[in-house]
Amino acid sequence: MEDLYIGKLIEKGSFGKVYKGRYNDQMVAVKKINKATLTKYKLDPRIEIDILNQLDNTLVIKLLDFLEDKNSVYHVLEYAPRDLFNVIVNETLSEKQALKYIKSITRGLLYLNSINIAHLDIKPENILITFYNKTKITDFGHARVIEPGKMFDRHGGTIFYLAPEIVRREPYDYTVDIWSLGIMYYEMLAKKPVFFADKEADVYDLIMKNEPQIPETISLVTGFNILQILSVNRPSFAEILNFKWH
Repeated sequence: MEDLYIGKLIEKGSFGKVYKGRYNDQMVAVKKINKATLTKYKLDPRIEIDILNQLDNTLVIKLLDFLEDKNSVYHVLEYAPRDLFNVIVNETLSEKQALKYIKSITRGLLYLNSINIAHLDIKPENILITFYNKTKITDFGHARVIEPGKMFDRHGGTIFYLAPEIVRREPYDYTVDIWSLGIMYYEMLAKKPVFFADKEADVYDLIMKNEPQIPETISLVTGFNILQILSVNRPSFAEILNFKWH
């Protein structure tokens, strides 16, 4: 722990906090999780660590080290200065800019799918933007290994990005990440999720009805692609990359 310096708080999540820090003279992000929180929510930190240790792709976050002391565990991770949520809030993305991001994120998800990992919490806050304006998928706290042909039944995630099958509490597979990708693509251009309401119950109703309305500010081709991603028979990540985009 003597090589780790923890500085400014970057983000506070459901189960931990992320700080800007330094480790072995390198700028890093440090995810700190109290052991009391792990015990309270019956969380096994080894699941996320085992998944992070499998990752070897520039489009996903890299775990640099895993440390612990008496009270907490620490994930020492690559640092990025902002996330996609910051971009959506503070900038107005053109369709060309949004497409660049969505293709990069899709390639990252295709990589995860190739090693049987489903992220299960894809949202703008979990897409980091590097100093070179490249995307990196982060926060694998909900991620699980899902073998081909197998289904998963643990229900969680972030409400606005939940697929209908999760809302209905049905078994699901990696394609819930495809759904979340479509919601996020829409949000990049409309600045709000597809299914938005003030009350959680109303959001759940909208998700289950699945009748997305594409605003006139989004082109016909892009709107059609978003609707394909949010359809009952979702395209694969490879098929999305082969969409007609213009």
